[in-house]
Amino acid sequence: MTARYKQADPRWSQATLGFGPSSIGRSGCMLVCLCEAARMLRDVEMPPPLLNSAGIDRTAFLHSMAITSQLGALAGLVVGEPVKSHDPTALRGAIGETLRSGGLVIAHVDHTGDAFGDHFVLVHTDGHDASGNKRLTYADPATGRDAELDAMSLTGSTTWGTKVKTYRVHGVRSVHVAQ
Repeated sequence: MTARYKQADPRWSQATLGFGPSSIGRSGCMLVCLCEAARMLRDVEMPPPLLNSAGIDRTAFLHSMAITSQLGALAGLVVGEPVKSHDPTALRGAIGETLRSGGLVIAHVDHTGDAFGDHFVLVHTDGHDASGNKRLTYADPATGRDAELDAMSLTGSTTWGTKVKTYRVHGVRSVHVAQ
């Protein structure tokens, strides 16, 4: 199993995210996804505190919220515009196109049932499970582990500590290496 960056890593979980008031451990899922994307696409180690500091220096945050395209550029990445839809067909198309072109996908997922999305994960591989069902593998910054989504329904479950969270994808953004 590949070690992934994790929001709750004690080395940085309490660090203020951007200009605050939140922390990397509480609200840093987009930041951690971008760090993981830099690792996967550029083969560079960019721990969350490093990108967080660069983002503060270059004003790539609005309080604790990342200005994703600017923060991605600081990591040597190009982050596409969001594709949001309650129709999985449009989202599946965007995910497939991005993965086929050698990119990764930041997926905006909901795990509370409010249908707005409250967490980000990084989709990096498509494949099939042992039964032949199409699956998408993603790095989850909340757990620091890979997990899978059903590629048709764009849903999947993961465990945060002792709680099982069910994700549903509500939006996606492509991520590629900057030229």
